[in-house]
Amino acid sequence: MTGLLFMPDPLSQPAGTLAAEASWFEPWNMPQASAFGLSAALSLGGRVTIALHAAAETGDAPVTATDLALSALTTLFGDRSSPAAGAVFLRGSYTSSTSPAVPGARSAVEASFPVSLRLGDFAFALSPGALASFAPGGASFLALARSGLWLEGSSFRAGISGEVPISFATALPSALWPARAALEGRLMLGSTPFVAAAFATAELAPGATPVFGIGIGLGLLF
Repeated sequence: MTGLLFMPDPLSQPAGTLAAEASWFEPWNMPQASAFGLSAALSLGGRVTIALHAAAETGDAPVTATDLALSALTTLFGDRSSPAAGAVFLRGSYTSSTSPAVPGARSAVEASFPVSLRLGDFAFALSPGALASFAPGGASFLALARSGLWLEGSSFRAGISGEVPISFATALPSALWPARAALEGRLMLGSTPFVAAAFATAELAPGATPVFGIGIGLGLLF
């Protein structure tokens, strides 16, 4: 999705642009497979971005699992010069892994409403939403809370984002751990269309050892 790893940017890509990225993720302290992914996002008219993501996870065999996702973001209000922006974000995704290496990969359909506030080059965003998850144990319906904070210039973006599902299976809503967070940065490589990316991810749960991961990416923006 456009924006940060766990937080869609309410503003679409510039009109008529195509972004493509190859990425690699590696968990640090868990016996999970690494993953290699390909993503592409196309802006339609400056208000709508359509994105497609596919990944292959590798372990003892060349390919042990696959991840797929298709998303659409429609900006409802705001632009790069506005102090506020809002959008509707929809995504359908699938993973054949019970413990995906790709951060946030899941078999689910979701809808959320990202809203951002900007002060100069800084932006803070929240994205409440709903999620229908199709895990091996059965379907479940959850709320989904996302947030992000980033600094963006003409040739870079750096930020931190996170998400946590919320269950309503009990009398009081409760977080469905682990929560996921990512620290990341993207940098345009001079006057070329190439973009370099780096990620540090974490899965956090009370009383449990955090699961950390790293990732790198190389992309093109046309």
